[in-house]
Amino acid sequence: MKRTLILVAALAALALPLSAPAGTSAPATRLAGTTMDPMVITLKKAGTRVTRLKRGRYAITVTDRSRFHDFWIVGPGLRAKQLTTLGFVGRKTVTVSLGRTGRYEFYCRPHRSMGMRGYFRVT
Repeated sequence: MKRTLILVAALAALALPLSAPAGTSAPATRLAGTTMDPMVITLKKAGTRVTRLKRGRYAITVTDRSRFHDFWIVGPGLRAKQLTTLGFVGRKTVTVSLGRTGRYEFYCRPHRSMGMRGYFRVT
């Protein structure tokens, strides 16, 4: 009886999939963006300023603290994507795929030329 149970348990373990089912993907890595006065924009991962990321999916939660700012991101293979709009104050999460290596920029469109922007590399 004991051998039968061990054999059944071993066969059941072999029947379990060793990887995620086809069509599923890993959860998006969380990033935090902020816009606020006076002309401050940030992008952080776990409280640290983002300078380099690996290719992948990212859930960017933007906390927009001023109706005079918005939050955009652009880079290789990613056309300018608007995450928040002028007039919006609050928190919004948008998932983006950063699938190509290179330099990316995040910025406030009306204040970009005044230095309200930041950069990071995807490797």
